Amino acid sequence: MAAKTDGAAPVNSAILAMIAEIVNEKVNKVEPDVYDIPEFCERHRIGKSLFFNLKRAGLGPCEMRVGNRVLIS
Repeated sequence: MAAKTDGAAPVNSAILAMIAEIVNEKVNKVEPDVYDIPEFCERHRIGKSLFFNLKRAGLGPCEMRVGNRVLIS
């Protein structure tokens, strides 16, 4: 007697390994708690000029100064 199939194609173990690797990368990716200005702009996909325009208009994120660095939380 033949085994019943649900019509799905068999999954290659190499494909499963690739999928597991991609999922683990996304799950294990840790976002930093603070960004400097270039990192913040890259993370939020805005240019530095827009960042400074928003800051000038009072719409920028909270900033903290640590030594000579400006960090955004």
